[in-house]
Amino acid sequence: MIQRPAWQVDRLENQPWGANTYVFTAPGSLDRLVIDPGEEAVTQLASRPEAAGGRITWALLTHEHYDHISGLPALRKHWNCQVIASRECSVAITNPARNFSRYLIQRDVACAAADRSCEDLDWKLDWGGTPIRFLPTPGHSPGSICIAVAGLLFTGDCLLRNLKRVTGLPGGDKQALAKSLTLLFDSFDPETQVYPGHGEPFRLKDAKRPAFSPAPRGAGPAG
Repeated sequence: MIQRPAWQVDRLENQPWGANTYVFTAPGSLDRLVIDPGEEAVTQLASRPEAAGGRITWALLTHEHYDHISGLPALRKHWNCQVIASRECSVAITNPARNFSRYLIQRDVACAAADRSCEDLDWKLDWGGTPIRFLPTPGHSPGSICIAVAGLLFTGDCLLRNLKRVTGLPGGDKQALAKSLTLLFDSFDPETQVYPGHGEPFRLKDAKRPAFSPAPRGAGPAG
């Protein structure tokens, strides 16, 4: 658990893929929001004493892959929370082939679409007076976003430290990822705390810029 002024942030790890679920608790209340609800994390949350009186108001999805959304149906059922995702992600989580449940667990699982899209919200949300910003960062998947809140950056699988950035999965795009990572490195302070989709949190300055560069504007696809 990481304590910061006015915030409490929990990182819960979901096996067997080691996907991270992050839980915010609002200052002075039991109101919480969840980023990337994994099945194991949601089970843990439901068993905690504060689950009886606390509220989870929003679930935010960084991308559509099953290991990051596996707990979404249970989360919605237990807390009746609203879900925010990009439009691409919202569509993909309803499709077992696109959310990869068909391949990861050899069973088709389809989640209901998100309640709100980042695009409809103009890429931002006011959560009890705290601004949350969503950034489109495709490359790992078409629906990938990063989430910036209170000086923290949640990157899903777009930016990982010491783990290979995967663009070889269906929907992955090496050039799109290069543009997304360039956006992050150019837009955020090097001291920004990064909370990735897998692994421990780290400072942005401790991650390496991609070895590849975005294609110049107007350039065609690589041969």
